[in-house]
Amino acid sequence: TVNSINVTASMSDANGYIELNGAMVKADTETAVPVSGKESTFTVAAVAEDYESATSVTLKVKKDYTGMKVDGLAYAFGFENETDGVTARTKASKPALKEDVVYQYTDGVYGKAIALDGTYGLKLCDAKELGKSYTLSFWMKPDKVGGGVDPTLAGGVFSPEYWISLTFDTKIWSNQAGGPAYVATGAANAYKAGEWQHVAVVVDGTQAGATTGTVSGKLFLNGNLVSSGDVVDGIMTNTGAEIYFGVNAWDAYFTGALDDVMLFNQALTDDAVGAIADKNVNVDNAGKPAFTVEDLQGTNDEPSAEASVKKVVITKKGTSKAVKTLTLKKGKSVKLAAKVTVTGDASKAVTWKSSNKKVATVSAKGVVKAKKKGTVKITAVSKADGKKKCVLKIKVK
Repeated sequence: TVNSINVTASMSDANGYIELNGAMVKADTETAVPVSGKESTFTVAAVAEDYESATSVTLKVKKDYTGMKVDGLAYAFGFENETDGVTARTKASKPALKEDVVYQYTDGVYGKAIALDGTYGLKLCDAKELGKSYTLSFWMKPDKVGGGVDPTLAGGVFSPEYWISLTFDTKIWSNQAGGPAYVATGAANAYKAGEWQHVAVVVDGTQAGATTGTVSGKLFLNGNLVSSGDVVDGIMTNTGAEIYFGVNAWDAYFTGALDDVMLFNQALTDDAVGAIADKNVNVDNAGKPAFTVEDLQGTNDEPSAEASVKKVVITKKGTSKAVKTLTLKKGKSVKLAAKVTVTGDASKAVTWKSSNKKVATVSAKGVVKAKKKGTVKITAVSKADGKKKCVLKIKVK
């Protein structure tokens, strides 16, 4: 991590002086200048011996993050025309599953992004695997900038209250019932409507905050630190803690698009955050996440008879119409999707199978490749209930 650069300034007027960011410095001598975040600026001024004539230049320092690696990836969501296991939720003390949602996608920072229409938010995953030190990173494009309590990303539990929320006035807000109450960092009011922007919150559980029961938190926008201060300790390790986007128990839903969400089980360095914001690190190259939503589906919930799989339907990727038969030419491929209707928090994940891999194969993501002439059955089987499945008959010509 580079925290400073050395600057040497010279001038021809031996009786004048040089200022660096408003402070006098010695000419022809290296002076350390602190740099932070993705981009820093500083001003050098040369003042003549009359102390009135002066010229100045503003210099911009941009860090090069090429080739930088980031460790500790716990969860990743790319939203390439699929939910990656997230589920639609509506406002409640424990945000409730919204049934029969047709998820929509739009152009994102990388490929596609998931689009939210303002009638629900998303549950991303359970939070307990993140621990006390964590980093939450995402790209968002809000249609409008909400109010000072409205959430972008939020985590924890809402009853009893033990949560963190990245609110639309660009601050970190956290609360613990019976503990540190409504702790907030300074509001930067820096989010913009209609633009893609990278947001990351870094919470360091090893660094005590100024208030008892808190730790250090930093909020970054496009790689630059915009707000910092105390955050309630232990939010993600509390029983039942979950990660949400665009929804909590009380406030307005997010409207806009979300892309390339990465959740880390450690406090990333400033430079690691900068590398993500500078598009050097993303879901596709950050490495395999330690967990998937399907791995831990429902681990925060008591077993419930209400969680069940009702139906599995196969569609072409990006469409909602069910398909029963298809024709493919040899050498061609088609990407399928499984629409799984469930109740409660039952998993929507499926396993794909081919009845004859010599005729056509199918990948774990539903990509079918036609190998030779013949007929083959492609089956999507629910991981939660193996009795629930859908069969697609494909003829290869």
